[in-house]
Amino acid sequence: MEKRDTEPQSPIVSGDRPRYAAESSQSKYKCGDEIYLDKPGSRSLAGPYLISSVPSKGKYVLCLENGDKVEGGTEFDESNLQKK
Repeated sequence: MEKRDTEPQSPIVSGDRPRYAAESSQSKYKCGDEIYLDKPGSRSLAGPYLISSVPSKGKYVLCLENGDKVEGGTEFDESNLQKK
């Protein structure tokens, strides 16, 4: 299980009912962004690649300019990507 560095959210009181602010559902990158891949254990960045799709928050499928998927369509974690 992933450890979070943040403290639990405090409720926002609006009117008579407390509620919690929704976590951002926005991903850091969007389709078409040009990025570099930092593979664990590698000393250099691979790429540039394009973001082909964003299957879920923080996960990306990469492709080459010609549309070919990188590593057969493997999903890469946001922490391994860097913007050009």
